[in-house]
Amino acid sequence: MSEKNQNSLYVVVYLAGRGVSSFGGFILSIALNVYVLERTQSPAAVSLLWIIPTIASVLVGSWIGSVTDRASKRNVMMVMDVALAGLLAVLPLVRPVRDLQPIIKGPCPQRGWVGWAI
Repeated sequence: MSEKNQNSLYVVVYLAGRGVSSFGGFILSIALNVYVLERTQSPAAVSLLWIIPTIASVLVGSWIGSVTDRASKRNVMMVMDVALAGLLAVLPLVRPVRDLQPIIKGPCPQRGWVGWAI
């Protein structure tokens, strides 16, 4: 196989892998939103699914890039994928989400955390 064909094959395999990974992430986000809404019947709990990654990105985004730049990108991606798979495997075994309702709704059940703060 010529070097040009081999490089093209690498590009195709990389793009296919990224596509499958993106599609899986999209399906996971939809499934997780539906699961949390079904279990809690609370749109506030679903909104937390969108807020938490943003907060995490703000808190660790500035320094985690330098940490991951020092490690092998391949190893970092594999470890993160295995960690995500492990967390997803444990998800059905944790406490039911309905037990977390007092935490999600906050000290004022009618208005939630925001209503309590005002």
